Amino acid sequence: MTSPRARRLRWLIPAAVAVALVVAGGVAWARADTRPHAEAGQVFDPAFQQDELGTGADVLLPWVRAEIAVGKPRDELPDALGAEPNLRAPDGGAFVQVQVNIDTENLIPLYLDSPGPVGRAELVLTDGDHRYPLTHVPGGFHLDAAAPELGLLQRYLAVDGSPEHWSVEVDYDGQTWVVDLDDGKSDPGPQDALAEIPAVDEQQQPAQRCGKPRWSSGFQPTESYNQPKCRVIHQMRVAYVDGLGWAEPGREFLVVQVESYEPGFARSPGGVDYLVRDPAMSYRLDGREPLAVAEVNDLGGPLTLQLPYDPDQVTFDIAADEPVPDLQIRQSLVGEADEPGVPQAPRIQVDWRVQLEGV
Repeated sequence: MTSPRARRLRWLIPAAVAVALVVAGGVAWARADTRPHAEAGQVFDPAFQQDELGTGADVLLPWVRAEIAVGKPRDELPDALGAEPNLRAPDGGAFVQVQVNIDTENLIPLYLDSPGPVGRAELVLTDGDHRYPLTHVPGGFHLDAAAPELGLLQRYLAVDGSPEHWSVEVDYDGQTWVVDLDDGKSDPGPQDALAEIPAVDEQQQPAQRCGKPRWSSGFQPTESYNQPKCRVIHQMRVAYVDGLGWAEPGREFLVVQVESYEPGFARSPGGVDYLVRDPAMSYRLDGREPLAVAEVNDLGGPLTLQLPYDPDQVTFDIAADEPVPDLQIRQSLVGEADEPGVPQAPRIQVDWRVQLEGV
């Protein structure tokens, strides 16, 4: 016969279990994460935090050598204030930190054909078939030469899965190449061509005098010191000029900057002295006209330091890896006589022939 005490215990045990289950269920319900998931591909710019970085390599753009690295996958976005982020990682995915280091010591000289850079940098982080744009998306990096970010930049990217091997696909002004962040290797082409250009702080080019001027039609300077002047202040072979685009395969651009100024007077074969004005410059390379001529001071915008003598920038199309022919420079002048009744002089021409150094 069962005692009343035993019957009470049999009833109490199931009741206690039921209560425990209710309490446990309530705790689980209270701890359920109701935050929404981020969408893979979203870019976030939270407070700066140094994550453990995985793979990284140099990715070259026409204006800079950028160091790009990707961090290890993480479950949460950082929050400098200690509050819980309002988004979870994508379902089955993670967040990764992406760092882009734009060091001013790694700037590459970007040559322009018209005022203000127009080239557009499209960078996409790839993992197999997964593609995650890093630029020109909400929260993305600003890597166009017209208005770039500088310094050590970082974003967080929502991704599918937990990838650890990354590549960066670069599209710049119609040319596309891929850089493997594990080993730094890239497709043949633009990355290799840009790597050959010295950084801005590595370029120390002394100005090169154009040599002795040759006057046309028997004209000559009125005094030995009254000579036209000409100097090549910069020259470089490059694969890209902003505004002209990329050179064709097997070709490259030769960019030359020339400063000059005219003599004050010129003396005719008959001994008449003429005031000279309105200098017009022209350039040839092995008899060929340049692709473009622009004034250097017009290319950098109103806040750029202006160079004296308003140098010209002259751009030629040349064969890659072949010697550069002599540069032919002509200064054409208008002669105006001081004496009444003296006819105006014909167009006076001064020529130089320059063997460019260092190209």
